Amino acid sequence: MSVGSPVGLPDVSGLSNADAAETYAKAGLHVIPVKPGTKNPGSYLGRGWPARATDDLEVVREWWRRWPDAGIAVHVGGCGLVVVDVDVPENVPDSLWVLLESAAFRSTTTDADSKRGYYFYRLRRGELFGCGLGRLKPPKGKRWGEVKCYGGAVVLGPTEHPREGGRYATAPGGTLSYLPAEIADGLNAPDTDRAEAVTPGELAARVKAFLETNIDNDAPHALAPICRSFDPSPTNRHPTMWDALCWAMREAKAGRFPARDAAIALRARWTDAIGGQYRGGDPDEFDRMLRDAVAVADADGTREELAARAHRFTDLATGIAALAGIDGWAPTVANATRATSRFRLVSARELGQPIKPMRWLVRGIWPERSAGVLGGDKKALKTWNLQAIALAVATGYAPS
Repeated sequence: MSVGSPVGLPDVSGLSNADAAETYAKAGLHVIPVKPGTKNPGSYLGRGWPARATDDLEVVREWWRRWPDAGIAVHVGGCGLVVVDVDVPENVPDSLWVLLESAAFRSTTTDADSKRGYYFYRLRRGELFGCGLGRLKPPKGKRWGEVKCYGGAVVLGPTEHPREGGRYATAPGGTLSYLPAEIADGLNAPDTDRAEAVTPGELAARVKAFLETNIDNDAPHALAPICRSFDPSPTNRHPTMWDALCWAMREAKAGRFPARDAAIALRARWTDAIGGQYRGGDPDEFDRMLRDAVAVADADGTREELAARAHRFTDLATGIAALAGIDGWAPTVANATRATSRFRLVSARELGQPIKPMRWLVRGIWPERSAGVLGGDKKALKTWNLQAIALAVATGYAPS
């Protein structure tokens, strides 16, 4: 895997995210698009992102045409690199600082004097490690950072850092040194269950197999809201079609409707929206989005796991049990005397009382005795909270 690994980091100062991603790929780094404001390498490509990270320029260009605001992450171990990620410089042992002097450094902070950031090395032929500190792990209370290799990703500039005071540097460029043996000897072995890189041709074959295999039709009505989630407006149609395709392929794998029916329905909406005006003259854009969405669904759990997730909020018996006794508490809530103040003093004794187990109307989302009108000042996130509840109920994921 380290054959043809990058020999240096390019300087991408002044470049857009799309141009920087292409520049990194040309240098041999295996890049991945990440949603703005996140560090999650699977935020677009799902759990199978290590196998999707690539230096294929056609694929990289397509990703940033699809998601022009996407940040840039790199699967470091996938292209023969290892990164020592220093978060707390003052805790790094002096012996390790001596070794890090030979690394290529990229800062992750606005503090020009700080040593916080990424320290890049090349791997030798045949070398590969997992993530974690291994025998470099410090004593308790002396955490300084982590080491990332196979299965680990770092976000690179000019991606905007999600935290105040953070900044992903775009420079300097320069050659990469080999990982010192003193560091290599202490690192973890890679995961034995590694995903190999997947070519576009292999992905296309997987799409064909996916459409032919996932033909159950347990809940055909579930396709309609997915189709309605697509926004055909020019500024929103690409991200909303991507979200709809990922949602649809997961639901199809769960057996709710045939995958081919979903692909046909969403393709029809896509065709109507673009009216033959393909972006960049590219008529195959929908097929590539479908290909990537199938890859996300394939990596997102077994059919049984997805089916359990899909039916989590649609089981009638569970709903009836959750609402049992509603006549007993709903009037009390509805007729409660309005509090004269928004706040009241609470004693330590009250805070220390045992808490009764939570009962849910919708598990993990909507607790019992919480029904009521959502009111508040303008711009107080009322709509956002209602949308979060609706999305959680529809997808089966509790908000994190």
